[in-house]
Amino acid sequence: MAAVVGMIYAGTMPLYAVIIRENFPLRMMGAIIGASAMAGSLGMSTGPLLGGLIYDRMDSYTLMYVGSWGMGLAAMLLLMAFRPFPARIRVAGAD
Repeated sequence: MAAVVGMIYAGTMPLYAVIIRENFPLRMMGAIIGASAMAGSLGMSTGPLLGGLIYDRMDSYTLMYVGSWGMGLAAMLLLMAFRPFPARIRVAGAD
């Protein structure tokens, strides 16, 4: 199971850099990639803790699934709000 989770996680992490590259200018890439890695690490560390607390309180996994679905939907809507930066057009002799 650990190998499967590792392969899935390793398959999605490079996509973050691609999404960031397409939506932010080059000078911001380091800060944005660092912030997304930090947010991912915080989520992966606090998610199991909060999930365990919710399960202990509710005796059910339902609220965790609904909350996870809602956060995924919010992330998708947030991502859809970004538009790629237009490519700069270089004019010959303008240097």
